[in-house]
Amino acid sequence: LQSRSTLTALAILADRELLPEAVTRDLRSNYLYLRHLEHVLQAQEDQQTQVLPVDVGCRQRVVRAMGYHEWEELVKDLGQRRQRVHSIFRDVVSPTTPEGDSQGYAEFSDCWLGLLDTPMDWLKEQGYVDVAALWGRLSALASSRILHGISALARERLDTFMPMLLKWALQVPDPDLAVTRVLPLVESVLQRTVYLVMLSESPARLMRLLEIAVASPWIAEELARYPVLLDELLSTPTLTNSPSLASYRDELQQMLLRLPEQDLESSMQVLRLFQKGRVLQVAAADVNGQLPLMQVSDALTHIAEAVLDAVLDLAWRDLVARHGYPGQHEDRSYFMVVAYGKLGGLELGYGSDLDLVFIHDGDEQAMTTGSFPLDQASFFARLGQKMIHILTASMAEGRLYEVDMRLRPSGHSGLLVTSLHAFKRYQEQAAWLWEHQALVRARPVAGDEQLAAAFVVLRQEILCRARDQGTLAQEVAGMREKMHRMGQHAHQGMYPHQFYIKHDAGGIVDIEFMVQYGVLAWAHNYPELTRFTDNVRILEGFVTQDLLAAEDVDVLRRAYMAYRQRMHRLALAQGPDWVAVEEFGDLPDKVRQLWAKLIVSV
Repeated sequence: LQSRSTLTALAILADRELLPEAVTRDLRSNYLYLRHLEHVLQAQEDQQTQVLPVDVGCRQRVVRAMGYHEWEELVKDLGQRRQRVHSIFRDVVSPTTPEGDSQGYAEFSDCWLGLLDTPMDWLKEQGYVDVAALWGRLSALASSRILHGISALARERLDTFMPMLLKWALQVPDPDLAVTRVLPLVESVLQRTVYLVMLSESPARLMRLLEIAVASPWIAEELARYPVLLDELLSTPTLTNSPSLASYRDELQQMLLRLPEQDLESSMQVLRLFQKGRVLQVAAADVNGQLPLMQVSDALTHIAEAVLDAVLDLAWRDLVARHGYPGQHEDRSYFMVVAYGKLGGLELGYGSDLDLVFIHDGDEQAMTTGSFPLDQASFFARLGQKMIHILTASMAEGRLYEVDMRLRPSGHSGLLVTSLHAFKRYQEQAAWLWEHQALVRARPVAGDEQLAAAFVVLRQEILCRARDQGTLAQEVAGMREKMHRMGQHAHQGMYPHQFYIKHDAGGIVDIEFMVQYGVLAWAHNYPELTRFTDNVRILEGFVTQDLLAAEDVDVLRRAYMAYRQRMHRLALAQGPDWVAVEEFGDLPDKVRQLWAKLIVSV
């Protein structure tokens, strides 16, 4: 159905019985007629136009080309066809309205306005469950002080919307929850009630909002916090495939091009609205089951990469305008952003931090080319600082991302931006095992392409170093144990009926450590293992190289995918990071057995 051809899509709609055959046949006929008329008009005017001519001679030529005898005959036929198409559009696009709905808001209005003698009893009769709590929330809104400060028009819009909310909420599985989660949004837009008008005029949008609110309190809260995203989310078709990184980059670039080049604050606002809007689109498709796990992670990762690309460009242009270029070649930035962790592993989740490292390959002693030059080391340091400011600054539209720079050489005590040469020396001589483990998931995501290519080569060299597997296994097991002793998993053993998906034995961290161990242990003989940074494809590489049995990798892959899927759902539901111990069946036990087989027994 995502075909670029309208006629092909119509044929699929008929074949899948998504629209009656008579309707698709009618649409096809009218579409061909309208396209033919468009071509005739453009041939007459020799330009792109869809406007009927006023010149008598031109009208006669159009009449003959379309096979009519009189202009009035063409106009009449065209009007009938347009009316028919609009009628089909209305029937297809407009939501199904419960019987009597057009006249069914009176009692809901009386309830909202406090005109019913026993409102809680009446709400119970309609289908609400916890009517005392619901009536308490409605009464609190109706008597809130903020209503005394809104205009008469705003109050009229609120009084129009609330009965619709109460009635349409009864169409979703949990109406009490739907109303409860939408009310904060209502409160947040009382000074901008155009949003209530938008929902009142489109029951389809209202229904979609209610369904999303029931599915995810996180989405509902984001909309209440940033109602400017409401129209875009509810009017945009639900994603059925993960948009490409190129499409996100192009869309964001087009949005930024509309702004004055030096208006950094407006650019930061646009970046935030883009990021939050696109993440909410992904989340809405996720809760509706339209996007599988891998595509959800791909989309969230692509959004972050597009943002980082734009942030680097903004910071770069700002620094260059002040201090000039840092090298002889103005088409190079000599700077790149390396992603670690979830972003590096193409597994970004909702609300994930960005684990980043900044690297340059400029001449630290040389000066920039501008009127107010800096040594290149200072230039790149300020470039990194500017990027972090743009990403993390708190604005009315929120932050873009939290940024974690602790994986840079020497951690907090190290330079914010390091040279490629210094990074290489650190990795070869001073890095801890866990830093090489982290390098398994590291990849360039923005900046200078030549520098990125050099980093990929360096990463492979480090990962492919020969290591004693017994010593490596002991160090990996020791690191895993250290995570427990340092309190990262303080709950272990306290709640035996709970399974903490990430940190419990047999959980996500065990699988990640096994993958990292495999790369560090075997890449010396199998450098192909360093090609990918995501755990799933690395696991598949273990099978391809006959390093692990296919059935063992299948267990790890299934467990890892199930754990991540559940973590996504818990994030959207604002749930805890644990589930009932029996939820994943025997998968955690099998993962623990493989840990013992791969790590402990070496």
